[in-house]
Amino acid sequence: MDIHFEGRISRQDFYRAHVLHMKPSRLLMWLRIGAAAFFILALLRTYTANPSNWQPLVLLAFPVILATTPWWMPFYKTSAYSDPKNPLKDPILGIASPVGVVMSGPSFKSSMRWETYSHHKIGNSLVLLYQGGRGFNLFPRSLFKSDTEWEGFVRLVEAKTLPAPRKYVKSKA
Repeated sequence: MDIHFEGRISRQDFYRAHVLHMKPSRLLMWLRIGAAAFFILALLRTYTANPSNWQPLVLLAFPVILATTPWWMPFYKTSAYSDPKNPLKDPILGIASPVGVVMSGPSFKSSMRWETYSHHKIGNSLVLLYQGGRGFNLFPRSLFKSDTEWEGFVRLVEAKTLPAPRKYVKSKA
């Protein structure tokens, strides 16, 4: 059964895709929060002990930036949506079939067999199909005309691709 989709990917869809992509597991999230809290406290303690010595502050700020990456990186990545050459702002037309996914727009044409996709992530109203560890195609619910078509697409993705490895948890983003 072929599932047709068409529409545009909004800036909000693009942002939510990066949130889903960057979302750490619960354990990793708590480890990151703990590390950030530890280094923030170390920053405060270092600053109050010697406000004129800024070099340790720079060294302690770096781990805070790394630990908080999943929360600020989606905002940074979403800035690429504004690029005039970004093909995601153009209308997309496509078909998902048991063989693969065919998509086209004014500036691109793509035909991918399911074997090309290494894994998937599924959020509330968003599917990410990965071609390796970081590159993905995003499919928001808004591209599908009905709930039936959306649910059929999600079932097809689950049947034809592997779920994300354990470190990439299924999310409600």
